[in-house]
Amino acid sequence: DDNNRAMTYAVEFSGGDLQKTYRFDTFQKFTHITKDQNNSPYYYQNVQYGLELESLPSEDKKSFYNELVIPSINPGKKPEPFDVSVSVLSGDGYTIQVWKYKKCTINSYTPYLDENLLKLKFVGDFVSEIKDKTAFSCDGFFEDFSLKKPSKKPEATLFPIIPLKETRAERIIVQFEGGELQNKVTFYSFSKFTPLAKNPTFPISIPGNVIGEKPRFALESLPTTDKENYYTFLSRYVNPGSTPEPFDATIHLVTGNGNILQSWQYKDCSANNYVIFFTDNLIKFKQSLDSEIRDRTYFECSGLSLDTNPDKNDVDTKQTLSIDEQSRAQTFVVHFRGSDIAPEKIVYSFTKFSPITNEEIQFLLPN
Repeated sequence: DDNNRAMTYAVEFSGGDLQKTYRFDTFQKFTHITKDQNNSPYYYQNVQYGLELESLPSEDKKSFYNELVIPSINPGKKPEPFDVSVSVLSGDGYTIQVWKYKKCTINSYTPYLDENLLKLKFVGDFVSEIKDKTAFSCDGFFEDFSLKKPSKKPEATLFPIIPLKETRAERIIVQFEGGELQNKVTFYSFSKFTPLAKNPTFPISIPGNVIGEKPRFALESLPTTDKENYYTFLSRYVNPGSTPEPFDATIHLVTGNGNILQSWQYKDCSANNYVIFFTDNLIKFKQSLDSEIRDRTYFECSGLSLDTNPDKNDVDTKQTLSIDEQSRAQTFVVHFRGSDIAPEKIVYSFTKFSPITNEEIQFLLPN
């Protein structure tokens, strides 16, 4: 039953530059990694041992972001190697296993939207949710499989601790400034933010914010009329012509109660790819079984810094935007023109459209 099987994790960080031991009970997923595994990411090639931790980004983990994640990502001195301990706890509080890692550093930290409606989520329902994944590389590792009794019996069966909706990342707010823009502009209708990594052995970008690599990211949304200024601005970068000035982009991860949990501040960016496409699978923004038209923009920047305490006067976090059927892209109208086509032919019955380049065509990915 739930009392005598593994139910939850307790993760502790200590050593290095940390002045005390930090314990967190809201990491939902733990994966041990060795560099000889088939599923080992490319950035594990030169490490001995590794682990990945996944969670719902939340306010209870701010000390984790401030003490370890931010110093690893931001310019300047990187944190000294630290120790990580992952305890596997049963429902009645017994420690079944302890996975201990020595002299660790953060390889990558990546927030992302999991919108696959076929996959049960950390919150226990079939909905979209913002998650994060932290990858660590370590010099030492050992397992302790001795059963340990709890110092105090829990009052109830232990279950994975899910941060409250009010305290976890629920949506994103996107801001652009500089370059061709006269003023800072703010958008509330982007649905997905994904830092990207460039795998040297793979022709496409993959989700991941790998420490030390050139900052890249993608934004996805349902194309809507509120972003008309964004499309005009974007056309200067993706259409042929002179290269416009680079701009800055900030993506705020906002909790359910309107607090900024993280601000990803990208400097000197350019938009190097934009695509609009039709999706008819069960990976959705709308939380429904309908198909939807989406767009995706790829950005490449020269700098990145992460902040958990930005200027709150700079953005209205209480504002939200409800997207209705009248304001979002619903259908395609296709025009055919040419010397042998007179008059112009217009077709309204095409259902799906996706631009594809030669480098992506083997994967049939819109690009």
